[in-house]
Amino acid sequence: MENVQTALDHLDSNISSIDDARERINANTEKTLELLDRATRYLFKFFKLKKTLEDAKDNVSSSTNFSSPAVNLPPSATPKFNEKPWEWDTFWEAFNHPVHSQGMDHFLKMNYLLDSLEEKTKAFVNQYRITRESYQMVITHLKNKYGNKQDLIDELLNSVQTTKANSDRLEDQQTLCKHLFSVMSQLAHNGEFVDATHL
Repeated sequence: MENVQTALDHLDSNISSIDDARERINANTEKTLELLDRATRYLFKFFKLKKTLEDAKDNVSSSTNFSSPAVNLPPSATPKFNEKPWEWDTFWEAFNHPVHSQGMDHFLKMNYLLDSLEEKTKAFVNQYRITRESYQMVITHLKNKYGNKQDLIDELLNSVQTTKANSDRLEDQQTLCKHLFSVMSQLAHNGEFVDATHL
């Protein structure tokens, strides 16, 4: 009881009643809420500025030229492409779904593409600056070069005309037949009339 009396003795002498105390508490609460609201707005501004700085930093680092993949990429099931036109469609289907059509950064896509190319095709792509901006340009060039249906047909027709069996042995003749059947099927699939005698 003594403690209560001591506390009552130390109450602010300016407070004449409980109603005055409530008014002061409400005023202090409103000021506190206003300050919290301002602090929240400043916090959001801070996060927005931080994001802007991070994006600017990413843009600066993306303009750097790399001659080989600069990122350790998770493995991809994409087959390797080595400039055989008849393998382009298969390669593109295998690359398009897990990499190209995904929402990942173009710089990562470019590195996956480099990992998927071999020999002359990879050497060609390495002539470009390896940046997110050059990715779409490289894809367009590769599609124009290897996705050209007429070039594929010409290559397949050339294969029909130049492929020969290694010998007169039955196994070599069967291998030749399998190869020619495969090529003829691809020609038919690409709209070529294959029942002609000139083939």
